[in-house]
Amino acid sequence: MSILMPNDTGAALGVNAAGCNSRSLLFDRFCDPTAEKDGRVAVFTRALGKAPSAEKMESWNRFLGSGSWVKQDHLLYGHLQSRLMVNMAGGVMENAGLCLDRFGMPYIPGSAVKGCARRMAIQRCIECQGDEAKADLLARIAWIFGWADTDWKPGRIQVAGGTGEPRSDFWWSMADDSLDGNADSKRNENWDRVGFRVANRLLDLLKIRDRQHADEPWKNLPNFGGSVSFLPAFPVQISKDHLNPRSVSPGTLDLDIVTCHHPAYYAGERTVATDDEEPNPVVFPSVAAGHVFAFAVCPLRDCSDEDLRSARVWLANGLELFGLGAKTNAGYGWFDCGDELQQAVRAALDEAKQRRQEEEKQAAEDQRRQEAEQKRAEEAARLKALTASMTPEQRSDFEIAQLTNEQFRGRLDSFSKRQPIEQQAIVRALRLPPGQPGSRRQFWDDLKAKAQRGGKPAQVAEVIRLISKQLYPGKEGKMP
Repeated sequence: MSILMPNDTGAALGVNAAGCNSRSLLFDRFCDPTAEKDGRVAVFTRALGKAPSAEKMESWNRFLGSGSWVKQDHLLYGHLQSRLMVNMAGGVMENAGLCLDRFGMPYIPGSAVKGCARRMAIQRCIECQGDEAKADLLARIAWIFGWADTDWKPGRIQVAGGTGEPRSDFWWSMADDSLDGNADSKRNENWDRVGFRVANRLLDLLKIRDRQHADEPWKNLPNFGGSVSFLPAFPVQISKDHLNPRSVSPGTLDLDIVTCHHPAYYAGERTVATDDEEPNPVVFPSVAAGHVFAFAVCPLRDCSDEDLRSARVWLANGLELFGLGAKTNAGYGWFDCGDELQQAVRAALDEAKQRRQEEEKQAAEDQRRQEAEQKRAEEAARLKALTASMTPEQRSDFEIAQLTNEQFRGRLDSFSKRQPIEQQAIVRALRLPPGQPGSRRQFWDDLKAKAQRGGKPAQVAEVIRLISKQLYPGKEGKMP
């Protein structure tokens, strides 16, 4: 089935957008949501066959390494150990979404990064025992990640036929070893004690003195965005020499497959799942294992070093313990964030940065050399055009006038070896009055002073006087 497109777009891109080279557009705009089986495979194969551009990734990683806001200790590197799926439900085709930037490079949104770190922090709060310790930890979690109104509402959302999901993960973290069949009741009791302390500590941090709701201090809290910023995570280019063999080129995508063995049962056509049903394999795209992502955890308002370290540790533990994205329970989205990896990635990036700086330096030198050569060629062409109509004597005078003082001094030192026409031009330049264009009178005055001591200067001065008399008969031939 052909992809429906406006006539002008279809004319520009061809059938099924065959002329589109952007995998992002192919996923988001030019795919067939009704495609199934082989047609679905064809859609994804066409998109995965388009190479991504590393422009955004490279510029983003240069920003991370610039030190302008993000420092080196703000960065955490995660080596993807299994395939990754983020925003799976956000695509045009069912269960086929990916987070790709406009250049086709996969990335992880900052909201997903923050959610992973927060999930780990809440788990640590669940494991924490004692009201005081739990209140300290939950206050830090709230300050780091921020909160909204719903974060202070205990209990679960009521749904028909029972209870639903917890309203707040703050309330959910009120678990302890004494939880039993009345777990939610026990959580409510803990919340009344711990939540009260946490809210008052946050009010103190925010310097809020107006506390009308003394019995429920969380009602006095405004919404707060948190003291730590979790930036989007983009891949970094790491050579296989450092992570061999589990590294891939940034942007590599794979086709994955999930098979439903009882489609009729799940569609409600049968009441019993039997083994005589035809399996229904469904393909979907995913980010290939082996990518290394750079996660940036940065300070915002009133963020302490301890808050920043806690956020970074929670993120690292969350990526390793819970994973990130869809289907983590099936093994997707798991990362290695160990110390050895951090050292290996930093070493690889330092080498790449040094190599890039050397290449940029060499390129700059090559550019300067080319510009200098071009400038010399242009100057030679200009002089050639300028002297084309001159007599040999005029041309020689012009060339001597263009010399720098150092160049002229060199000509004077090797005066006896110069051609007669050039010697005559030098003599004429030495005779010109000071201040006149092309005058080298100062050199003649210096030479005369040195000639009084004899030696080579005296010999050169004598030859100059002789040539001057040959050029200008009579008294006029006498050197100044």
